[in-house]
Amino acid sequence: MLYDYECDNCNHLLEDVQQSVKDDPLVNCPSCGEDALTRVITGGAYAFVKGTNTIGGLADKNAIKNKSKINEIQAMKSESKPKSEKPRYHGDATNREISKMTVQQKNNYIMRGKK
Repeated sequence: MLYDYECDNCNHLLEDVQQSVKDDPLVNCPSCGEDALTRVITGGAYAFVKGTNTIGGLADKNAIKNKSKINEIQAMKSESKPKSEKPRYHGDATNREISKMTVQQKNNYIMRGKK
């Protein structure tokens, strides 16, 4: 069988490693030397047919290969957007206060957020 491995330490990717189902998974990364390899779970037609290239399969491979770059870009985007506070439309009226309001006061409270 063919297995893919990814290093949790340096994100090095080993693709199409031929192993028996009975073999122990690899753990030592050839790139950084750490015992941080984990098997990447794949499935579907790609697991049984060698050389299939679907758009989804290619996207998954590229996402795995560029995981750290993608995370960095997403972090930069979230940091660049200022967090806007949602406007508070309703005052601090409690349920009890609202139940004592007249219909006109309730409408005013809903529309303007004022008691």
